[in-house]
Amino acid sequence: MTSEVDVLRFKIKREVKAREEAEQLLEEKSRAIYEAAEKAERMALFARLNPGPVMRFNEEGRVIFYNPAAKEIFGEDVIISRSIYDMFDFDSCRFQNCLLEGGLCHKELFIKDRFYTFTFRGYQKLKIINAYGNDITMLKLAEQQSREKEYAATMWQVASGVGHEVGNALLAVNGFKNRLVKVFSKLKDDIDPTLYGKAEKLLERTSSELKRANRIVETMSGLNRTSPEPTAFRVYNLVEDVMEAIRWRDRSVKFNVTATERDISAYADIDSVRQILINLIKNAVYATRDQEERQVSAIVFNEPGQTGIEITDNGIGIPPDVVDRIFENLYTSKPRGEGTGIGLSLCRKLAEENNGNLELKSTEPGVGSTFVLKLPGSEEK
Repeated sequence: MTSEVDVLRFKIKREVKAREEAEQLLEEKSRAIYEAAEKAERMALFARLNPGPVMRFNEEGRVIFYNPAAKEIFGEDVIISRSIYDMFDFDSCRFQNCLLEGGLCHKELFIKDRFYTFTFRGYQKLKIINAYGNDITMLKLAEQQSREKEYAATMWQVASGVGHEVGNALLAVNGFKNRLVKVFSKLKDDIDPTLYGKAEKLLERTSSELKRANRIVETMSGLNRTSPEPTAFRVYNLVEDVMEAIRWRDRSVKFNVTATERDISAYADIDSVRQILINLIKNAVYATRDQEERQVSAIVFNEPGQTGIEITDNGIGIPPDVVDRIFENLYTSKPRGEGTGIGLSLCRKLAEENNGNLELKSTEPGVGSTFVLKLPGSEEK
């Protein structure tokens, strides 16, 4: 009788223990399910509130979850129709390593004029990969600006050194010119008056250009960083002088200057304006290099309170994809070694320093381009 009671007690204890273990297991599973649901809810909330793109990929590389930011950046059609291989240029080996090893990998993308860096984290047990993106456009711009400043500082050091050496050479040339003037004046009575007059004008022009070259060299050497000194001057004459100087270098280009009025004047620093015109006209000449008939023309006109100069060429034009960047510092569309990317950005800066502006008026591939320089007008004739 006692043995049957003992057996019954043993069975009851075993059943109670089994029920307790089952209840504990059920509680643990319920807790795990709750924690997983809570984690999934937190993940979903994080993804919705995260300003950057968040996506989840399955083991086949297909998107199974994405937040509004990802939808806005990639577009819903792209997300649904493409895999991680297409969207991020992932190779299958890299994807599998990230997925199976549960590791991290990174990728940078340029989408819709913005830079993004994506971090991919693999979860081996769940067989998923989460992707988190951050907009790093401002960081990229800051890095680019830093590189530009370093480059500009290096260029300034080089320019300063070159300016010093060129300055020494100009000093010698100026001395020879002065000696030539003295010798030439002694021969005045022995030379044909017409020839002497032409030679005298050339010497005066040489003196003027040497003075301008000296001012430029002083600026390059950091000895004369002064603000613009505006004066009234006749724009037509200046444009004609610049074209005449460039014409000597390339006789195959047909130059033409017209004006609504010949005595139109501007009020600006004449050396700055001369530098702008030299850059614009040299660029125009370069743009016509492959044309059978090369033409560069200038139109001087008046507007209320302003004087304008249009420089037009019949060259190759500017490609649409670079039009928005032509005034960026250090950007050039010319082949390596033929452009520094400084010319147009410097021209616009000089124009603005003289209370003017420089704009691209029009361009068409194969037809040519027109730039417009506007300066403060002057009533002085």
